[in-house]
Amino acid sequence: SAGPPRCAHGRNRQRRFSLECARCAGRGQHDPLWPRRHLYQCQPQEFRDNVMEDVRFAVHYMYTDDSAVIGNVSRNNSVGFAIMYTNRLKILNNVSEGDRDHGLLLNYANSSIITGNRVVGRMQPIERWLEAGLQKGEHGVPGEEKVEASAGETARLGPEKCVFIYNANKNKFSENSFENCSIGIHFTAGSEGNAMSGNSFINNRNQVKYVGTRNLDWSVDGRGNYWSDNPAFDLDGDGIADSPYRPNDLIDRVLWTVPQAKILINSPAVDTIRWAQTQFPALLPGGVVDSHPLMKPLLKPTAQLKESKHND
Repeated sequence: SAGPPRCAHGRNRQRRFSLECARCAGRGQHDPLWPRRHLYQCQPQEFRDNVMEDVRFAVHYMYTDDSAVIGNVSRNNSVGFAIMYTNRLKILNNVSEGDRDHGLLLNYANSSIITGNRVVGRMQPIERWLEAGLQKGEHGVPGEEKVEASAGETARLGPEKCVFIYNANKNKFSENSFENCSIGIHFTAGSEGNAMSGNSFINNRNQVKYVGTRNLDWSVDGRGNYWSDNPAFDLDGDGIADSPYRPNDLIDRVLWTVPQAKILINSPAVDTIRWAQTQFPALLPGGVVDSHPLMKPLLKPTAQLKESKHND
């Protein structure tokens, strides 16, 4: 179809939106639509079955309570779904595929239901980071000082974080699938009060990043999450692993605080520390533990990777 794609942009508390079955495509940072794909201070609304490609944000919500984001597809964007300063949303059955920084970002977003979504990462050209001119705190949350490429680095796994949770609480994550990201979920700034159950963490380099010291159980009513790197057994065949799962250990914390220590990752000293933690659990740091990890991932995630029906 001719003409530029239509995308919602609201700045009036009295306006209501229901945007459905639209396709929005841009050409990157210099596209005229680049900074304008967001909803701001709007009344309850629904954002359903849209496809957003090659722009900065697929969906950017701010100060927009009691709304729904359902069945949308974000592909090759900087951030898939950015939910900020917003409460009581339903974020259901959306797909983020090949976005650069975050598939889903929650910043001061509370009391929402996040169910049936899928974030899938893949290797991407390093130019996506180097040519973007990223600044610290690019998306309203703390970020790296600057983006640099290692010698010979031509590609990088993105999104860097399937999900980034910053000062967001009382949210319920269930039946989501987070796959092939550098980090499955990174949560910080007092974001310990979220419920996690029935989610699948598949082939992320780090399944979880949490540098706090509190012990957090990521299971609800005896049902935890699936972790692709969990080597546990299920001897009684109930679908729940026979031992708890911890995504992080003391070595992970050292690497997060002192990245230069990665040159020692294969040393006998590191192997000894990790062995000691398995024998003496008291040595384990505080952090996430899944007391009822699932043995199988979601067989059929609600959100599917598919070509949009709105393709021209």
